[in-house]
Amino acid sequence: LLNRSSDLVLKHWKGMTVVDADAINMISDHDLLKSAAGTLIITPHVGEMARLTGKSVDEIKADQIEIAREFAISNKITVVLKSAVTVIAEPRGNVYICSRPNSGMARGGSGDLLAGLICGMAATGITPLNAALAGVFLLAEAGEIARNELGADAMTVSETASYIPAAFKKLRGQEPLNNS
Repeated sequence: LLNRSSDLVLKHWKGMTVVDADAINMISDHDLLKSAAGTLIITPHVGEMARLTGKSVDEIKADQIEIAREFAISNKITVVLKSAVTVIAEPRGNVYICSRPNSGMARGGSGDLLAGLICGMAATGITPLNAALAGVFLLAEAGEIARNELGADAMTVSETASYIPAAFKKLRGQEPLNNS
């Protein structure tokens, strides 16, 4: 039933769709990715990207930028490849990197928070690329504030989420950005 539902959404929904977690495994059929009616943003971690590409986790880690770029181009989607260094790739081949590693973010639920941020940004009508870039920035900034306030070991996803308003202020230019 879930596979059938995801097939229907991808083939008929003309809006933007953010695909995360188990839904990534359901769309591993690349023909389904290419036949999507709307625009897609996928947010795999390296293990999910390995399943999508048929490559090993070690291969993904060794060449994250090029693998994300090639996957985005060949499937005409935006890819947010999550790891200590997050790679954002778009269908035109442009790649952006967020190199703000934070061990406090290595928690279950951080990816869900990122997907939610990207969805929220996409709902404002901005491009898939800008939604992905803003979501990644907001999570990295909120995570950095949480780490500075609480320490990496004490961070929870809920506490990180509580710092999103402060991250938005920085995104809007109301406060200076950290030099990280």
